[in-house]
Amino acid sequence: MQKFGFRREPEPEVYFVATDGHPAGMVLLVRAMQLPTAALVASLQHAIRSVADGVLLLRIATLDALWLESFSSPQILLLLVGAFAVLGVLVAITGVYGVMSFLVAQRTREFGVCLALGATPRQILGSLVADSFKLSLLGSGIGLACALALSRLVQGMLFEVGPLDPMTYLVAPSVISLIAVLAAFAPARQVLRLNPAAILRTEKNRLCPALHGTLRSTRLVRWKSTRASFLLEPSSAMLRLFWKMFAPRFSLVGCWLLSFLVATPLLAQSAVHLISGTVFDPQGFAVPGATVRLLGANRVLLREVLTDESGRFSLEGVTAGRYELRIEASGFSVFQRVLDVPRDTERELAVPLQLTPVELEVTVTGRHGAPEEVLVEPATVRIRDLRQLAIREPAHLPRMFSEEAGILQQETTPGQGSPILRGQGAQTVLYLIDGLRYNNSIYRSGNTQYLGWVPASSTDAVEVFLGPASAQYGSDALGGAINVMTAALPPWTARGVRWSTELETLFTSADLAGGTSLRAGGAGTRWSASLIGSFRRHQGLRAGGGEDSHNVLRRFFELSPVQVRQILGSRMIDTDFAQSSWSSKFGVQLDAQQFLTFAWIQSEQFGIRRYDRLLGGEGRLLHNFGPQRLGFGYVRYQRLDAGALRSLEATFSINRQTDGQTTQTRPTSPRENEISRVTALGYRLATAWAPVARHALTAGGEFYDEFVFGRAFALEPGGVPEPIRPRFPNGTRYQSLGLYVSDDWEALPQKLFFEAGTRFSYFRYRSFAGKNVFVDGRPTVPDATETFTDLTFNAGASYFLRPELVLFGRTARGFRAPTVFDLGEQGITGGGFEVSPSEAVRLGAEVGDSASRDARSTGLPWQPLEPEVLWSFEGGLRWRWERVSGDVTWFDSEFFDAIQRRVLIVPVNVVGQTVGDEPIIAQDDVGRIFVAADFRPVVSRANIGRVRIWGVESTLRLNWTRQWSSTLRHSAHRGRELDTGNFARRIAPDFFFASLRWTDARGRLWLETFTEVSGPQTRLNPAELDDPRIGARRTAAQITDFFNNGAQRLGLIRNGLLTVTGETLAQVLDRVLGPAREPAPLFTRTEGFATLNFRGGVRLGESNELSFALLNLTDANYRRHGSGVDAPGINVTFSYRIRFLP
Repeated sequence: MQKFGFRREPEPEVYFVATDGHPAGMVLLVRAMQLPTAALVASLQHAIRSVADGVLLLRIATLDALWLESFSSPQILLLLVGAFAVLGVLVAITGVYGVMSFLVAQRTREFGVCLALGATPRQILGSLVADSFKLSLLGSGIGLACALALSRLVQGMLFEVGPLDPMTYLVAPSVISLIAVLAAFAPARQVLRLNPAAILRTEKNRLCPALHGTLRSTRLVRWKSTRASFLLEPSSAMLRLFWKMFAPRFSLVGCWLLSFLVATPLLAQSAVHLISGTVFDPQGFAVPGATVRLLGANRVLLREVLTDESGRFSLEGVTAGRYELRIEASGFSVFQRVLDVPRDTERELAVPLQLTPVELEVTVTGRHGAPEEVLVEPATVRIRDLRQLAIREPAHLPRMFSEEAGILQQETTPGQGSPILRGQGAQTVLYLIDGLRYNNSIYRSGNTQYLGWVPASSTDAVEVFLGPASAQYGSDALGGAINVMTAALPPWTARGVRWSTELETLFTSADLAGGTSLRAGGAGTRWSASLIGSFRRHQGLRAGGGEDSHNVLRRFFELSPVQVRQILGSRMIDTDFAQSSWSSKFGVQLDAQQFLTFAWIQSEQFGIRRYDRLLGGEGRLLHNFGPQRLGFGYVRYQRLDAGALRSLEATFSINRQTDGQTTQTRPTSPRENEISRVTALGYRLATAWAPVARHALTAGGEFYDEFVFGRAFALEPGGVPEPIRPRFPNGTRYQSLGLYVSDDWEALPQKLFFEAGTRFSYFRYRSFAGKNVFVDGRPTVPDATETFTDLTFNAGASYFLRPELVLFGRTARGFRAPTVFDLGEQGITGGGFEVSPSEAVRLGAEVGDSASRDARSTGLPWQPLEPEVLWSFEGGLRWRWERVSGDVTWFDSEFFDAIQRRVLIVPVNVVGQTVGDEPIIAQDDVGRIFVAADFRPVVSRANIGRVRIWGVESTLRLNWTRQWSSTLRHSAHRGRELDTGNFARRIAPDFFFASLRWTDARGRLWLETFTEVSGPQTRLNPAELDDPRIGARRTAAQITDFFNNGAQRLGLIRNGLLTVTGETLAQVLDRVLGPAREPAPLFTRTEGFATLNFRGGVRLGESNELSFALLNLTDANYRRHGSGVDAPGINVTFSYRIRFLP
C-alpha cells in the first residue's frame, strides 16, 4: 500500500478495530458508485454523523487527486530543474565561445605566421576544435567526480533511478562534449578568413614569445615533406600559458539529476584597469573630500575612495564590465555616470559638480540590475533618491510621486496609496524591491494599499519604469514597474571598524503627524551592516478649508460644507493611523569580485480604516483593515568577473504579506472578519556577458512559489462566529516560472543603440476543496487546476542626433496572467456560483454582457482563459545641455482581453448536466443556467474588452545661473473603451508642475517655490460615476438606508426628521433626487485645482540638516482624481536629521 507516496517502498500494514484504541486521526477509505462529488460528500457526512456526531472531517479527496498531488511537487521541481538545465547549457556554450574567442585573439599572430609558412586554415581549425574537445573532457571529468561525491545527498529525490545510473553518467558527458565542440566551432572559423600578409604587416613581423619558444624547440610545427603541410600540436609553452591563464578559474562542471545538466564556465581573470579623474565645482576649483563610489549590478558597492586636496581620485583593480560611478559632496548635487571598462578608462575623467539639482541619470530597472544611462534608454524612466522624495513627503512613500508627469497618485484612505502609470494601476503595475517581485497573486483589480507598507525610512531611491516591462519582470508589468531600492550599506573600511548613527524626526500639521527613525550602521574591511527602525503616528486629516467634498452627509443629504463641519468637525473622522517598521541589511565581501547580501524589511500598520466606506462616502458602520503586515527579505550572491561572463547573481527571497479586514454595514447586520496571508518563495538566477564586441547580453530565470492562507468568519448580533468562505481559498497554490534573455547592441559607436528582449512564462493555479468550508454538505471551493503560458518581448532604439540630443523609440508587449484573484472565486462566492472557464467552454457557452441577473448574450463564444495583454508604442526626444535638459515622450497603448466576470449564456438545453460538480437544475429562455447552490445565474471569467490609452509627457529643466534653476513637467493622457465607446477608467487629468529654486554659493541653504496645476477630469467612465470616491452616485435605497441607520447613530434623526433641515425622508429624497427619484451622481467631473507651495532646507553643520515646507498656502480644497480622501489643506512640515559619527 503506497501510504507515503511514490518516493518510499510499500510497507506492511496492520489493521485493527478503531474502538480498541483512541487514535488522534483516522483515514476513511470509501468505495462509491459514480456519484457527483457534492452528493457523495453530503452522503458521506450524513453517514459519519449518524455513527459519531462529534467527528470532524478535515479533508475529502479522491485517490486520483491524492496520487496526482503526490506528483505535483516533483513535477514543478522537474520543470524548474529542467529550466535551469537549459540555462546552464546556454552559459556553458557562452563560456566555451568566450574562451575560444579569447584564444583565437591571443594566437592571431601565431596563426598568421603558420599560414604564411604553408599551413592550411582547415588544419588550424581542426587543432582549435580538438583543443576545445580536450577541455570539455577535462570539465566533464571534474563534473563526474563532483556528481559521484554528491550523489548520496540527492538519493531521496530520485524515483526509479539510482544515484549511480550508468546511462546518465554516459550520456551527460557526451552531450557536454558535443556542445563544447559546437560552441568552439564559430570562433574557430575566424581563422579561415585570416589574411597572413595583412596580419604580418600589422604586427610588423613580431612573433609572440610563446611562438619564438616553440619555433626554437621545433615542437609547435612539424614539416612533412611528403604532404607539404603543417600539423599543429599544442606545445608545452602554449599549454603552460593556457594553464596559467585559465586553470584557476575555468571548469565545466557536469551535474545531472533527472536530466538536470549544469555547466558553468568560470572564466579567466583578465587585466585590471584604473579609473582616475578630478572633481571640481562650478567655478572650476577642486573639491576635496568628495565621496567617489563604484557600483556594480543592483548598485552593490565595489570601491569607495575620497578625493585628495587637489580633487583627484583613483579606483584600482577594476575588471572589464559596466559600472555606475557616483560622486557626492556636501552642498552639491549627486553626479552619476555609466562607465564601460576598459573603453572609458583610456583617459582621465573630469567631473563637474553642480549646486542646482540635477536628475539622476543611471537606471538599473530596465536591464535586470545592470546600470544604464537614462539618455540611452529607449523607455521612459523616472529616478528619484530619498533626498529628492523626502522634500515632497517626509514619511509616506506613495505620496512622493505626486509631482511626477505620467503618474497619478491615488489614495483611497490615508496610509494607503496606489500610483497609476499611464492609466494602469493596482494589479497591472508591478512593484519591485531591489529588483525582486513584490506583487503577489491576490492583488485585486481595484486600487491597492500595499506600496504604503514599504517604509520610506528604509528606502534609498525609487525608479519608475513607464510602459510595459513584462519582458524584464514578467506578469503584471503592463503600465510599468516601480522599483524601490532599499537603503545602501555603509561602505567598507580600509582598516578597523567604523560605526555611525543617524536620527531623524518629522512633523506635519495637516494631520498632526509625528515620527522618528533611527539608523545605525557599522562596517569593517570585509563586512557592512545597517539596522533601521521607525515609527510614526497620524491623527485625523484636515482637508483644504476644513471641508470634505464627498462626505456621506453631503452625498446623501446634500448638506453644505459649513453644516458638515458643524456636525463632524474640521478633521476627518477615521483617518488616523500609525505605522512601525524595522529593516536590516548585512553584506559580506567574500573577495574583490564576490559579494553576499542579506536583507529583511518588517512593517505593520495599525488603525487603518477605509474612509470612503465610512463617513467619507457610504456611511457603513465598520470597515477596518487589520492586520496589515509585511515581511520581505532576500539572500543575494553576486559575482563580478572578467572575460565573457561579466556577472553572475543568485537570489532567494521571502515575501510574506498579511491582509485582514473587518466589515459591518449596520448594527443589525453580521460582522465579517477575514484574513488573507500569502507567503511567496522566490528563486532567481541571472547572468550578464558580452559574447561579441558591442553586445551586452543578460539572461536568467526565476521561480516563485506562493502559498495562500485564508480564513473568514461571520458573527451575527448576539451569536457566535461561523466560518464562511474566504475570498481567496485557503491552501491555494500559485506558481510561476520565467526565463528571459535580452541584448543591448551598440550598432554605431556612440551613435546608434538597440535593445531587445524576450521572456517565456509559465503559471499554475491549484485550489483544494478539502481545505475550505463546506456549506450544507457542498464544498464552497472546488478542486481545480489551471495552467497558463505566455511569450512576450520588447524592442527599442536610441539614435544620437548630436552628443546631447537623442531620438528614441520603443515597442513592447506587457501581460498579466490570471491569478488567485481571478481564479480563486470559483464555487459559492459573493457574485454567485462561479465555475472554471474550461467548464464554460465545455458547455459551449456564450459570454454574457454583464455579471448581473439580467445579462444577455454578446454572441461571443466562450474561449479558454488567456493572460491580459497590452501593446505599447512610444517615442520622443531627450536633450542634455549644460543649462537646458529635458525630454518629451509620446505613447500609444492598447489593452486587450481584460479578465472579467460574466454570466454563462448556453444556447442549447443543458438541464440535468453538471457544471462545477453541481447538477444544472434550471435554464431560462435567454440561456442563463442555475444550480441549487445559488439562486443567481452561473458565472465564470472571460477575456473581453479593449481599451486604447494615449498621451504625451514632457519635462524641462533650466539652469538660469549657477544658483537659480527651474523645473517644468507636463502630461496629458486620453483613453477610450473601444468595444463600448465609453471613456477609459483611471485616466489622469491634464497636469502641470513648475518650480523656481535658489541655492546659496556654498550649498548650505536652498529655497524653492512651486505650483501644481491639474485640469478638471470631465471624461468619466460610467463606473467612475458610480464610485463613491469620484462621481458618488446616489439611489433612493441608499439614502433611505443611511437615513434609518447611519444618521440615527450620529443623532441627526429625531421624530423622523433630519434635525439639520427639519425634513422627512420623503422630503430629503425629493430634494436630492427630484420627484422621479432617479439615481444621480453627486459629481459629474473631478474638479481641477492649483496650489501654491514653498519649501527649503539648511545644513546647520556637517552632521545636521533641517528641511521645512509650507504647502497649499491658499488652503484650497481639492481631491486628486480617483482618491477616496481630499488632499491636505494648508500644511506645515519639517524634518530634522542629525548624524553621529565617530
